[in-house]
Amino acid sequence: MDYIDRHPTESGIIYCSTRKNVDNVYLMLRKNRIAAARYHAGLDNDTRKESQEDFIYDRAQVIVATNAFGMGIDKSNVSFVIHYNMPKIWKATIRKPAVPVETVSLPTVFYYIADKMYVWPSF
Repeated sequence: MDYIDRHPTESGIIYCSTRKNVDNVYLMLRKNRIAAARYHAGLDNDTRKESQEDFIYDRAQVIVATNAFGMGIDKSNVSFVIHYNMPKIWKATIRKPAVPVETVSLPTVFYYIADKMYVWPSF
């Protein structure tokens, strides 16, 4: 919440591991008056389409989604990605980066291990 509050003009994605977590985080953001949308397989097609369009056309600052979201999204202004729940393959990602961080321009990724927040890449 702090990061989103401090960057109200930036667009981002919050990934959650379950539909229930997506719904809970979405409701928390809406309760705090953050323009948010949600996307997961448990929503009907019309709701998913509306959420995706709200995010793409900047009617929603943040979209909360399971990993079903994101493939083929054409949105050039995504500034951050937050992994609310640790991805199961994260350890492999940390141990073997495919490209040195210095050679690519990446959005900011936040992740949690044992309730401690880390930022990648570190600036």
